Amino acid sequence: EFRRVLFRSKAEKAMAAAEADHNLRRALRIFSQCPRTIGKLYKIYELTQQHLKSDSWSSSRQRGRFTHSANHPEAHGEDARHAVSNQQPPADPMSLSNSECFIGEILERWVDEVWGGLQGDG
Repeated sequence: EFRRVLFRSKAEKAMAAAEADHNLRRALRIFSQCPRTIGKLYKIYELTQQHLKSDSWSSSRQRGRFTHSANHPEAHGEDARHAVSNQQPPADPMSLSNSECFIGEILERWVDEVWGGLQGDG
């Protein structure tokens, strides 16, 4: 049976990939919850780190900016993962908007990876 589809929308690819991968489904479900918070984005980050075999989907600088900002109350106030911190605040904090983009890009790569595996390309 010929199952390869030449074109799929991002939504169709995401739905098929999420059906095939439980953790991706969890991550996409969290990402779809409004309002997005730094805590929710961090949960997605944890799921991606558990899934990834390498850190090739983002740079160490991006990951460091995201995690340091998410954890530090001076970067995200009461929404930060920690109420107090002994660390210096991030020199270049990642905003919530930039954090959404960062996590969104990682999710897109994860969807593409799972989709490729479903299509026999992975």
